[in-house]
Parts: sequence; structure tokens; C-alpha cells
Amino acid sequence: MDTDYQVKEFTHKVLNQTTPLIGLYIAAASAICTLAMAADVFNGFRSRKFWFPCKYFSLNAVSLTLLAVAMKLPMDLTTDMFTNTDWLGKLSSLIFMSTVVVHFMPSLGSMNGKEILTNVTALGILVITVNVNVWIQLTALEARENGQSRTALLSATIFAIVLLLALVSLAIMVPTMKRCVESKYQEMYKVALMEQLVRTGVAYDGIHVGDVKKYWVMVETGSPEFVAARSVVSMASSAIWFPAAMTLVNRTFWISSTKAIKGFYVDSVSAYGSAMALIIIFQLAGVCVGTLSAAVKWFVFAHAMCSKTADRSFKKKSQIEAFWTQRLVDWRGNLSSLHIRHYRCGKCLHAAKIRILNLCVGVQFSIVLSSKVIVFVSTELLSILLWCLKCFKKSKTHPSDVTTSNDHVESESGHGTEQDLSRFVILLEGEAKLPEVTLKRICNQAENMIQTGKRKKPKNLIELLKKVPTSGE
Repeated sequence: MDTDYQVKEFTHKVLNQTTPLIGLYIAAASAICTLAMAADVFNGFRSRKFWFPCKYFSLNAVSLTLLAVAMKLPMDLTTDMFTNTDWLGKLSSLIFMSTVVVHFMPSLGSMNGKEILTNVTALGILVITVNVNVWIQLTALEARENGQSRTALLSATIFAIVLLLALVSLAIMVPTMKRCVESKYQEMYKVALMEQLVRTGVAYDGIHVGDVKKYWVMVETGSPEFVAARSVVSMASSAIWFPAAMTLVNRTFWISSTKAIKGFYVDSVSAYGSAMALIIIFQLAGVCVGTLSAAVKWFVFAHAMCSKTADRSFKKKSQIEAFWTQRLVDWRGNLSSLHIRHYRCGKCLHAAKIRILNLCVGVQFSIVLSSKVIVFVSTELLSILLWCLKCFKKSKTHPSDVTTSNDHVESESGHGTEQDLSRFVILLEGEAKLPEVTLKRICNQAENMIQTGKRKKPKNLIELLKKVPTSGE
């Protein structure tokens, strides 16, 4: 018995010596995820796409693997992790995971139905597994664990589940959304083509410059990633995540103070050694990057909803459009998915399927309605804040200057190109108008591409056309 005990003690000691190396592995995965998110944010600012497309860090197998490695701390049930730094690392990991979930939302638009099902299921399993592990730890160590850190960890798990439900809700809508966008694009394409055929004016290589901008606006505004990013669920996730992240980060620094946790929590050393500090630093940096992108994205679209021309009626905004639940309704009405010969078993399974899908439709309805309420309330608060700032600015400005400035803005907005091309913006039913700055950015991008085409000839295309044999050869 003594020999077996000594062997177990030796094995446990050897494994504890390798724990800091595992910590470095976790820190490296966290750093890669943070740098990839930062690259997406930088690319969004550089291209003035303030909905921040997921170019470098999207929902796929590689990113899910990196995220799973970065979540080693809250999933660790074997290592002795009772220090102040350990609980801080678990909390930062949970916040980091929720930040990544919010960041992934626009990337759903670039996937087909099978990819959405596979990737969202994998992410859901990861999030639920991490949360279950945290709940097990909090339950088993309830007598030893500090109440403040327990509250912070529970709050982080709740936010992670809420954001996962929002991601699933958006994933259910994406396939139907793509069909709606494609239908609207075809309608607008016919209108633009008809106007191109009957138009008069100066042409550029057979195509009017205005026609090029029309098609460009349709393609940009109809991008599935862009539509997913500006959806009400994505906006609500950004709206609730910004204050939540700030609160949780504040709680993180509060827990890290020596006054917050007493006893052996402060005196002992983490099993992961100095690698724990790197993990916390990289993950909190990722939280800051993700929170910045969420705040900017929400502000851009919420500011457009505060404009005078926007519909401020909550009754209209609270209506749930059919494309949110259409896919679930289609599944509910599909009887061919159950191939059971036994009549009674088939009938029972079909009834169970109907009840489950009815429950899913109700949950989807509740998530979308809650998102609309969150967006409406946050937008109204922003409107009040902007109104106060406007009043303060007027009190500091001469009346004649204000009149001149307003006339200048009205003249620009009334005769700009954006006003003409707004007819070709692809919007879903019930969706608010795009911000003027977004439409202007799209038009400027089209203009830059046209000017680039004038200056630089497509050399590769010319070489390819030279190699194509003519009909006489």
C-alpha cells in the first residue's frame, strides 16, 4: 500500500511539473485568437466596414480548436486551482469565450446550411461543456470558494449561455435570409438593367458610371455577412455585451486585489506558474478588442435609427418577421423526414417532433422579441444622449452659425449621390435604413474602383484574351 501511495505521489508531482508548459500552450492559443480578432478589427477600420467582417477569425474548425485550447482553465477539474490567480484566470477565460461568440456572428452569413449546423453545434457543445465544468467546480468547492468570485463566475456563465442562444437564433435565420436577399437582388437587378437600357448620358466603355455604382451598392448591401452583422439579434448581442464586458472586467480587477480574497487564496501559488499571468493578459486583451468592435458596430447602426427619417414606432419594430421562424416552420411541416413503418410509433414520434419544434418556434420568437426590445431601449437612450449633446452644443454656438450649418447639411443630403442610390440598398422586411456614412462609404469604394480601372489596365485579362483562339483559327 505504501508503495502504491508513493507511486501516485510521484506521478502527481511529475504531472504538476508539466502544468506550466500546458499554461504556455493555453497562452499561445489565447494570443493567436486575440491577434486574429485584432486583425479583423483593424481590417474593418481600414476598409471602413464598421460591421467588422470575419476575414481572419471566423467560425470554423481551426478557430474552434484554438478556442477549445484557450478554454483549458475553466475545464480543468484535476489540477489544484484554488489561488486568487486561478479564479481570475477562469473568469477571464469565460469572458473571452463570450467575446469570441459575439465576434463570430457575422461569419454565419458566409456558410451554407451544412456548415452552419456543424460549426454551431460544435461551438454549442464547447460552450455548454465549459459552463457545466464551471458549475461542477462551484458546487464542489462552495464551502471554500469566495462569494464574490462565485457571483462573477456565475454571471459570466449566464452571459455565455445567452449569447450562445443569440448565435443559434441567428444561425436558424441565415438560410431563409439568403433566399430573401437573393430574391430582392433579382428584383433590383431587373430594375437597374431596365434603367440601363433606357438611359441617356455619357457612357464609360458602354456602361454608365451610375450603373456600376447601382450594382456595387446591391452587392455590398446584400452581402450575407453584412446582413447578419446588422440583424437585430447581432445588434442586441453587441448592446448587452458592451456593459456586461465592462462590468465583468471591472469585477476581474476587483477580484485580483488582495483585499477581495483572503487566506490561502492569496498566499498560495498557481499550479500553472507564471504562465497564468500571460493567459490573463492575452485573454483580457482579446476582451478589450472584441468589446471595442461590438461597441462601434452597435453605435453606427443605433445612430442611424436615431435619425429624423427613421421610424420610431415600437409597435412596428416589435413585429416578428416571418424569415426568423420560417425554417423551423418548414421543419415542422416536413413529414417525410420520419420514415417509420409502425403506425403508432410514427404517430408518437411525429407528435413529439411537432411539440419540440413548437417549443423551438416559441423560443426563437422570444429571443427575437427580446432583441428588438433591447435594441429599441438602447437606441432611445442613445437618442436622449445625442439630444442633450445637441442642446449643449447649441447653447455654445451662435444661432446664425447653427442655421448656416443646418442649411449646408440639408443641401448636401438632398442633392447627394447617396440619396439616388438608396433605392438599390437591399434591406430585409422590417430592417432600418442603413446609416448615411455606410452608404457613402460604399459609393466612394465604387468610385475608387472605377478610377483604378481607368488608370490600370487589366493585364492578366488582356493576356488571357490573347490566348483565346478566334473563330477562324
